[in-house]
Amino acid sequence: MERRSWPSARQLNYAAGVAFQFVTRAMDTLDEYVVGQTDRLIRFEGRADNRALAAALADQARRSIDILSPDLEPAIYDHRPLVQALADLARRSRYSTVRILVCDASRVIKTGHRLIETARRLSSSMHLHRPDEEHIDLREGLMLVDGQAYLHKHIASRCEGEASFKAPLRARELGKWFDELWETSAPELELRRLHI
Repeated sequence: MERRSWPSARQLNYAAGVAFQFVTRAMDTLDEYVVGQTDRLIRFEGRADNRALAAALADQARRSIDILSPDLEPAIYDHRPLVQALADLARRSRYSTVRILVCDASRVIKTGHRLIETARRLSSSMHLHRPDEEHIDLREGLMLVDGQAYLHKHIASRCEGEASFKAPLRARELGKWFDELWETSAPELELRRLHI
């Protein structure tokens, strides 16, 4: 499977007739953002903004969250509010799912990670996989929420990228790519056995 070049959110949503307001420092006003309703593109920089956005998106999820991360970015995904939101989603319904693709788990295996322990306890609805060898070097970071919202970083370690609480077209395109990666991935057995 070859890596696709996806259109930008601006291109996709312009074509769909969606007007986006670009926000550079909107982290103080995240209470106004609602998954499936707020159609503004957020450009973010820095760990604090990345963490706040990821937690806000996860907290509003009702059906599903998909995460792609090179190393489960501890500064983002080992954050108590985010882990709690993922656990709440996993417990909400037997139809709720959390799928996590992690490329290199060696660091979190050595140091421990709240999300790993939570996923191990809730293994019927939280699934940890490792991409196939062809995609093991992915450096992107991605979170998809309910097929409506997303957070995307071209290089996950930089903590800069874009997010939207309502961009179904962009979320669907990114979701197709995630599904393709998921179909060729395998359960991360080493993470499953980890006891923190």
